[in-house]
Amino acid sequence: YVAKKVMQATEYVAGIAGIASINQVNAGADDATIVTPKKLKWGFSFSPTQNGYFCFPSWLGGFLLQWGFVYESQGATDYRGFNVPFPNACFGMVMSLEASTQGGFGSGYGFVTQVVDRTKFLWSVGGSLSGGGYGYYWAWGN
Repeated sequence: YVAKKVMQATEYVAGIAGIASINQVNAGADDATIVTPKKLKWGFSFSPTQNGYFCFPSWLGGFLLQWGFVYESQGATDYRGFNVPFPNACFGMVMSLEASTQGGFGSGYGFVTQVVDRTKFLWSVGGSLSGGGYGYYWAWGN
């Protein structure tokens, strides 16, 4: 008798609902299960350091924002690594020359010469400071 009275929970009707699996959460298509706080937090990661990152879970697109302090690349294969490899691709990045760069930074500038792949990049100070630059980067992707 009780089984006949128990109903599937909906937005408008109290009842019983199943717990969503992480695959169901990632797909975002199931409207008959509920998501627990543990699964809502699953996949978030954050490192609030000088060379840090913030990563959203895959169910929010897996967006990854990271930043770091690096020394200028000195040659075509003198790569600088991202703090966390991008799972799929780096969509873009920007550099900012650090004030303590050797000889000052008034006549120099920082630019990314190449995002090699999802794990590394090259950058150059340019201007009159080539070969002695320190800088900060921001990179984003998923």
